[in-house]
Amino acid sequence: MVQERLDLWIKTHIETLLKPLFDLEQAEEVEGIARGVAFRLTEGLGILERQEIADDIRQLDQQMRGSLRKLGVRFGAYHIYVPALLKPAPSQLLAQLWALKEGKGEIKGLTELPQLSASGRTSVPVDPEIEQALYRVVGFRVCGPRAVRVDILERLADIIRPLVAWKPLEEGVEPPEGALVEGGAFTVTVSMTSLLGCAGEDFSNILKSLGYRLETREEQRPVTKKPEAPAEEAEAAPAEQAAEGEAEAPAAAEVTEAPAEEAAPAEASEEATGEQEMETVTVEIWRPGRFGGRRSNNDRQQRNARGGNERRGGGERRGGGNNQQRRNPGKPGGKGRGFNKDQNRGHQAKSAPRKDKPMDPDSPFAALMSLKQNLEKGDK
Repeated sequence: MVQERLDLWIKTHIETLLKPLFDLEQAEEVEGIARGVAFRLTEGLGILERQEIADDIRQLDQQMRGSLRKLGVRFGAYHIYVPALLKPAPSQLLAQLWALKEGKGEIKGLTELPQLSASGRTSVPVDPEIEQALYRVVGFRVCGPRAVRVDILERLADIIRPLVAWKPLEEGVEPPEGALVEGGAFTVTVSMTSLLGCAGEDFSNILKSLGYRLETREEQRPVTKKPEAPAEEAEAAPAEQAAEGEAEAPAAAEVTEAPAEEAAPAEASEEATGEQEMETVTVEIWRPGRFGGRRSNNDRQQRNARGGNERRGGGERRGGGNNQQRRNPGKPGGKGRGFNKDQNRGHQAKSAPRKDKPMDPDSPFAALMSLKQNLEKGDK
């Protein structure tokens, strides 16, 4: 009876905390390819890298995606995952069950990693003694020297995506912070680094692990000088302390007038030059890389384009003659530009007699001309 009671409690506890996984496994409304994605998610304990199932994801229609979304599945830029399983209690239970299944009940990080997730840490330094599979089970992805929560990586993608896609609709519009005028790339902003809790080389390694490519560019920018305390005030403080109680009013007047006389030439020289000091700054620019799925799409588009060109070329051949030579006799393969001048003059000479050709009296143009002449006579 005790054993049965324990089994029932454990079964209820697991099915309660890991309900999204059981829903995916038992969902009857999920069919076709979506059923396979749900099965893969169940095997992956609620997290899959998008690249692993890129082909299946491309074949999902909106109805299939909607059926998975109803079960709590989110389609991110880097992962297909169930956000409810990233909470502290489900992730800790998943880590315990995974360790029991793998026979690693005493593995390092089994208690530390779920606690880090519960404390609100968005990224943590990678411990080489902790297995990377355990990081993934508790909802972290190893990105170079740090492990980042998968939902935080998707929020980072939400920040980067509009910066890469930004284009000026009007001339003179300044891009938002992190976007570039030419578009298609971005620079790191404070919102990105604060979201992940790291900066510098660690943040760069995270972007590289996600497939982004780094480029450097040198730009000229105005020198930003920090405001410094006037030298007169620094020198006046010791002097006032040394001569405390002995200074008279005329002497104080001389001290206050002297800096004004010295400052006047400096201000005049700055106004005379009117130039601001510039410095060369190295700017890091990041561009999205090409993943396996996207490369396949691009290859498919190129193949389709080549096939369309071949079909169009075949149509020209079937039509007879060389259409390129018709378009541009003076330049093979041209697009209507660069006609041969002699041939052009000959063409104009041949077409000139058409102007002297008599108009057909039965044509509508002849009727209009006759009507116009009758109106002119009536006015006169």
